Amino acid sequence: STVAQAIVTAVTTGAELFGNPISEGKAVFMSAEQSVSSITKPRFRKMGAKLGSIICPDGVDENDDPIPFVLDKAGIAELREVCLDVRPKIVVIDTVTAYIEASRDFNSANQVREWMRRLAEIARVTPCAVVLIGHLNKNQNAYPLQRVMGSMDFVGASRAVLLVGKDPDDQDTRGLCVIKS
Repeated sequence: STVAQAIVTAVTTGAELFGNPISEGKAVFMSAEQSVSSITKPRFRKMGAKLGSIICPDGVDENDDPIPFVLDKAGIAELREVCLDVRPKIVVIDTVTAYIEASRDFNSANQVREWMRRLAEIARVTPCAVVLIGHLNKNQNAYPLQRVMGSMDFVGASRAVLLVGKDPDDQDTRGLCVIKS
């Protein structure tokens, strides 16, 4: 989440990212795991993001906890309309499994592939980058691509997969690795 927020900050400010200049633009940031007003926006503010360029389409309950809209057919159509209206350079969905409708099996390759195809269509027509944040499963002996929670089609349908993790020799250091491109 922190890396995705740093990327969104770079997009909204036109800053350099990993040594490359980025043209300034808008972002859609969807977070099912943290409060927009008490966690997400203060983090963006601290990073120096332009808050007016970040759209957070999720609702909140009386405790300011997120109420993510479900990315079923209707939700994806709504996200598509938001993207067509706003024209973001990036859409972040954090975490991907929190947005999949309950009736969809995110361990099923054909169900995940069809869902990913709908997101790819949003990226194609807008155009924007769609960043999905996922978690790792508990199989520490597996190859990194096999550690992504859910169907391997999350990995298979993605153009690139990055892994953020702790340095085994220094628990205060994080690494960002490309595991598919």
